[in-house]
Parts: sequence; C-alpha cells; structure tokens
Amino acid sequence: MITGDQALTACHVAGQVNIVSKPALILCTTKNSEGYEWASPDESDIVEYRENAVEALSEAYDLCIGGDCIEMLQKTSGILKVIPHVKVLQGCLLSKRNS
Repeated sequence: MITGDQALTACHVAGQVNIVSKPALILCTTKNSEGYEWASPDESDIVEYRENAVEALSEAYDLCIGGDCIEMLQKTSGILKVIPHVKVLQGCLLSKRNS
C-alpha cells in the first residue's frame, strides 16, 4: 500500500483493510537521531535497524516505511534489501516533492 498519510495512520488503515495481518513495525530515526530503528506504532517494540536482518524481521512483522527513510535507504544498499519486504509505504509530502 502506498499512501500520503502519516506512517501511523497508514499502518492503522492497512490493518483495517487487511493489508497487514501481523504486528506492524515502522522504520524511523532513533530518539537521538543518530541511526534508524523499527518501532511498533505504540513504541512497545523497538528493533535496531540492520539491513541484513530485514528478511527475517518480515517473517514476524509487517514492515512500514516513510518517505524520510526512503532517502536513507537510497544512499545505501538497503533499498534493495528492504523494499521487497515492505507492506506499507508512506510517501513524501507534496511540499517536498515540489522542492
């Protein structure tokens, strides 16, 4: 599912329409903004982001990413390892697209 909604909203809607059936994790920056982590919508589950662990992680969770993390993934080999396992993709804001 690709949407312009915020990642939390996108995960909720995806669950309502049965796009996600497992617990969701959203790729986001860490609290100190020094790295990336997977976090459940209520932040009760936090998993360190490691591009080599994405396939195994997707067996237990439905993965969601936002537009800000796509930029990071494009700068690394992560894009090729992560995107095939993503169920929900939150797009960038219109203002970012036009800049």
